[in-house]
Amino acid sequence: NCSHWCLYGLFGFVYTGDWQRLIMVYSNILGSLLGIFYTIVYRINCDSSAGRARWYFYLRLAALIAGVEAFVLLTWPARSVLVMLGCMSTSLSISVAVSPLLTLRTVLQTRSSASMPADLVIASLVSNLLWLACGAIVADGFLVVSSIVNICAGLVSLSFVVRFHPSTGWLFGEYAEKELEGPDGESLARSFLRAAAPEEENEMEDLSAGCRLDTS
Repeated sequence: NCSHWCLYGLFGFVYTGDWQRLIMVYSNILGSLLGIFYTIVYRINCDSSAGRARWYFYLRLAALIAGVEAFVLLTWPARSVLVMLGCMSTSLSISVAVSPLLTLRTVLQTRSSASMPADLVIASLVSNLLWLACGAIVADGFLVVSSIVNICAGLVSLSFVVRFHPSTGWLFGEYAEKELEGPDGESLARSFLRAAAPEEENEMEDLSAGCRLDTS
Protein backbone atom coordinates (compact mmCIF):
# COMPACT_ATOMS: atom_id res chain seq x y z
CA ASN A 1 0.00 0.00 0.00
CA CYS A 2 2.71 2.51 1.01
CA SER A 3 4.86 1.48 -1.95
CA HIS A 4 2.01 2.15 -4.37
CA TRP A 5 1.36 5.59 -2.90
CA CYS A 6 5.09 6.35 -3.24
CA LEU A 7 5.05 5.24 -6.87
CA TYR A 8 1.86 7.20 -7.55
CA GLY A 9 3.29 10.37 -6.00
CA LEU A 10 6.63 10.01 -7.77
CA PHE A 11 5.08 9.35 -11.17
CA GLY A 12 2.61 12.19 -10.64
CA PHE A 13 5.52 14.54 -9.96
CA VAL A 14 7.36 13.39 -13.08
CA TYR A 15 4.21 13.71 -15.21
CA THR A 16 2.85 17.00 -13.89
CA GLY A 17 5.94 18.66 -12.38
CA ASP A 18 3.89 19.44 -9.26
CA TRP A 19 6.15 19.32 -6.20
CA GLN A 20 3.14 18.76 -3.93
CA ARG A 21 2.87 15.24 -5.34
CA LEU A 22 6.09 14.36 -3.53
CA ILE A 23 4.24 14.63 -0.20
CA MET A 24 2.96 11.11 -0.82
CA VAL A 25 6.53 9.92 -1.37
CA TYR A 26 7.97 11.56 1.75
CA SER A 27 5.18 10.30 4.00
CA ASN A 28 5.07 6.70 2.70
CA ILE A 29 8.70 5.82 2.09
CA LEU A 30 9.27 4.84 5.72
CA GLY A 31 6.12 2.71 5.69
CA SER A 32 7.37 0.93 2.57
CA LEU A 33 10.71 0.11 4.20
CA LEU A 34 9.05 -1.05 7.40
CA GLY A 35 6.64 -3.21 5.40
CA ILE A 36 9.59 -4.97 3.74
CA PHE A 37 11.26 -5.40 7.13
CA TYR A 38 8.10 -6.82 8.75
CA THR A 39 7.60 -9.23 5.85
CA ILE A 40 11.13 -10.58 6.16
CA VAL A 41 10.92 -10.88 9.96
CA TYR A 42 7.58 -12.70 9.67
CA ARG A 43 9.05 -15.23 7.25
CA ILE A 44 12.09 -15.84 9.46
CA ASN A 45 10.02 -16.39 12.60
CA CYS A 46 7.03 -18.20 11.08
CA ASP A 47 6.92 -21.81 12.27
CA SER A 48 3.51 -22.64 10.81
CA SER A 49 3.34 -24.42 7.45
CA ALA A 50 -0.01 -22.74 6.75
CA GLY A 51 1.49 -19.36 7.58
CA ARG A 52 4.43 -19.96 5.26
CA ALA A 53 2.07 -21.06 2.49
CA ARG A 54 0.09 -17.84 2.84
CA TRP A 55 3.35 -15.86 2.85
CA TYR A 56 4.43 -17.42 -0.48
CA PHE A 57 0.95 -16.89 -1.93
CA TYR A 58 0.96 -13.18 -1.12
CA LEU A 59 4.55 -12.87 -2.35
CA ARG A 60 3.59 -14.38 -5.71
CA LEU A 61 0.54 -12.11 -5.83
CA ALA A 62 2.71 -9.05 -5.17
CA ALA A 63 5.16 -10.16 -7.88
CA LEU A 64 2.26 -10.58 -10.34
CA ILE A 65 0.93 -7.09 -9.57
CA ALA A 66 4.43 -5.62 -9.93
CA GLY A 67 4.87 -7.36 -13.28
CA VAL A 68 1.54 -6.07 -14.61
CA GLU A 69 2.34 -2.54 -13.45
CA ALA A 70 5.80 -2.68 -15.06
CA PHE A 71 4.17 -3.72 -18.35
CA VAL A 72 1.66 -0.87 -18.05
CA LEU A 73 4.42 1.66 -17.30
CA LEU A 74 6.28 0.63 -20.47
CA THR A 75 3.34 0.46 -22.85
CA TRP A 76 0.54 2.81 -21.74
CA PRO A 77 0.36 6.59 -22.14
CA ALA A 78 1.58 8.57 -19.14
CA ARG A 79 -1.90 9.88 -18.27
CA SER A 80 -3.39 6.38 -18.26
CA VAL A 81 -0.51 5.10 -16.13
CA LEU A 82 -1.15 7.82 -13.55
CA VAL A 83 -4.85 6.91 -13.39
CA MET A 84 -4.03 3.21 -13.06
CA LEU A 85 -1.59 3.85 -10.22
CA GLY A 86 -4.14 6.04 -8.47
CA CYS A 87 -6.83 3.36 -8.76
CA MET A 88 -4.47 0.67 -7.50
CA SER A 89 -3.32 2.80 -4.56
CA THR A 90 -6.90 3.62 -3.64
CA SER A 91 -7.98 -0.03 -3.82
CA LEU A 92 -5.11 -1.23 -1.63
CA SER A 93 -5.68 1.56 0.88
CA ILE A 94 -9.37 0.67 1.20
CA SER A 95 -8.54 -3.02 1.59
CA VAL A 96 -6.28 -2.17 4.54
CA ALA A 97 -8.95 0.01 6.15
CA VAL A 98 -11.70 -2.63 5.93
CA SER A 99 -9.46 -5.53 7.00
CA PRO A 100 -10.43 -5.27 10.72
CA LEU A 101 -14.02 -5.98 9.69
CA LEU A 102 -13.01 -9.46 8.51
CA THR A 103 -13.33 -10.64 12.11
CA LEU A 104 -16.83 -9.18 12.46
CA ARG A 105 -18.46 -12.61 12.57
CA THR A 106 -16.15 -13.66 15.42
CA VAL A 107 -16.87 -10.40 17.26
CA LEU A 108 -20.63 -10.96 17.02
CA GLN A 109 -20.39 -14.63 18.00
CA THR A 110 -18.14 -14.09 21.00
CA ARG A 111 -19.50 -10.61 21.82
CA SER A 112 -15.92 -9.52 22.29
CA SER A 113 -13.74 -7.18 20.23
CA ALA A 114 -10.53 -9.00 21.21
CA SER A 115 -10.04 -10.16 17.61
CA MET A 116 -10.14 -6.59 16.27
CA PRO A 117 -6.92 -4.53 16.39
CA ALA A 118 -8.25 -1.52 18.28
CA ASP A 119 -4.96 0.39 18.12
CA LEU A 120 -4.76 -0.10 14.36
CA VAL A 121 -8.37 1.02 13.93
CA ILE A 122 -7.80 4.24 15.87
CA ALA A 123 -4.47 5.00 14.20
CA SER A 124 -5.93 4.36 10.75
CA LEU A 125 -8.90 6.61 11.46
CA VAL A 126 -6.71 9.49 12.61
CA SER A 127 -4.32 8.97 9.70
CA ASN A 128 -7.11 9.07 7.13
CA LEU A 129 -8.55 12.23 8.63
CA LEU A 130 -5.17 13.87 8.06
CA TRP A 131 -4.90 12.42 4.57
CA LEU A 132 -8.33 13.77 3.72
CA ALA A 133 -7.15 17.26 4.65
CA CYS A 134 -3.96 16.74 2.63
CA GLY A 135 -5.89 15.47 -0.39
CA ALA A 136 -8.16 18.49 -0.26
CA ILE A 137 -5.16 20.83 -0.13
CA VAL A 138 -3.34 19.26 -3.09
CA ALA A 139 -6.65 18.62 -4.93
CA ASP A 140 -5.99 14.91 -5.48
CA GLY A 141 -9.21 13.00 -6.17
CA PHE A 142 -7.78 9.54 -5.47
CA LEU A 143 -6.47 10.65 -2.11
CA VAL A 144 -9.78 12.29 -1.16
CA VAL A 145 -11.94 9.34 -2.23
CA SER A 146 -9.77 6.73 -0.51
CA SER A 147 -9.64 8.80 2.68
CA ILE A 148 -13.43 9.25 2.81
CA VAL A 149 -14.07 5.53 2.31
CA ASN A 150 -11.40 4.64 4.86
CA ILE A 151 -12.86 7.05 7.42
CA CYS A 152 -16.29 5.45 7.02
CA ALA A 153 -14.78 1.97 7.41
CA GLY A 154 -12.79 3.16 10.43
CA LEU A 155 -15.89 4.57 12.11
CA VAL A 156 -17.74 1.29 11.60
CA SER A 157 -14.82 -0.69 13.03
CA LEU A 158 -14.47 1.71 15.95
CA SER A 159 -18.18 1.39 16.76
CA PHE A 160 -17.82 -2.39 17.14
CA VAL A 161 -14.64 -1.98 19.22
CA VAL A 162 -16.43 0.40 21.59
CA ARG A 163 -19.57 -1.77 21.68
CA PHE A 164 -17.80 -5.01 22.60
CA HIS A 165 -14.67 -3.85 24.42
CA PRO A 166 -14.60 -4.73 28.17
CA SER A 167 -13.78 -1.17 29.23
CA THR A 168 -16.68 0.37 27.30
CA GLY A 169 -19.13 -2.49 26.80
CA TRP A 170 -20.88 -1.77 30.12
CA LEU A 171 -22.40 1.29 28.47
CA PHE A 172 -24.62 -1.02 26.44
CA GLY A 173 -26.16 -3.05 29.28
CA GLU A 174 -26.22 -6.76 28.55
CA TYR A 175 -22.51 -7.06 27.78
CA ALA A 176 -21.62 -5.54 31.13
CA GLU A 177 -23.69 -8.10 33.00
CA LYS A 178 -21.61 -10.86 31.41
CA GLU A 179 -18.22 -9.27 31.89
CA LEU A 180 -18.55 -7.24 35.10
CA GLU A 181 -20.20 -9.39 37.77
CA GLY A 182 -19.61 -8.93 41.45
CA PRO A 183 -19.07 -11.68 44.02
CA ASP A 184 -22.82 -12.05 44.54
CA GLY A 185 -23.43 -12.45 40.81
CA GLU A 186 -24.90 -8.99 40.40
CA SER A 187 -23.66 -6.73 37.60
CA LEU A 188 -21.20 -4.19 38.97
CA ALA A 189 -22.25 -1.66 36.37
CA ARG A 190 -25.92 -2.05 37.33
CA SER A 191 -25.18 -1.85 41.04
CA PHE A 192 -23.10 1.25 40.43
CA LEU A 193 -25.75 3.00 38.40
CA ARG A 194 -28.86 2.09 40.38
CA ALA A 195 -30.02 4.12 43.38
CA ALA A 196 -29.55 2.73 46.88
CA ALA A 197 -32.55 0.90 48.37
CA PRO A 198 -34.23 2.40 51.51
CA GLU A 199 -32.87 -0.30 53.81
CA GLU A 200 -29.38 0.28 52.47
CA GLU A 201 -29.73 4.00 53.15
CA ASN A 202 -30.75 3.21 56.77
CA GLU A 203 -27.69 0.97 57.20
CA MET A 204 -25.43 3.72 55.89
CA GLU A 205 -26.99 6.26 58.26
CA ASP A 206 -26.52 3.88 61.25
CA LEU A 207 -22.91 3.30 60.23
CA SER A 208 -22.15 7.00 59.94
CA ALA A 209 -23.83 7.65 63.33
CA GLY A 210 -21.66 4.97 64.95
CA CYS A 211 -18.57 6.55 63.46
CA ARG A 212 -19.49 9.91 64.95
CA LEU A 213 -20.01 8.35 68.42
CA ASP A 214 -16.62 6.65 68.23
CA THR A 215 -14.81 9.84 67.33
CA SER A 216 -16.56 11.81 70.10
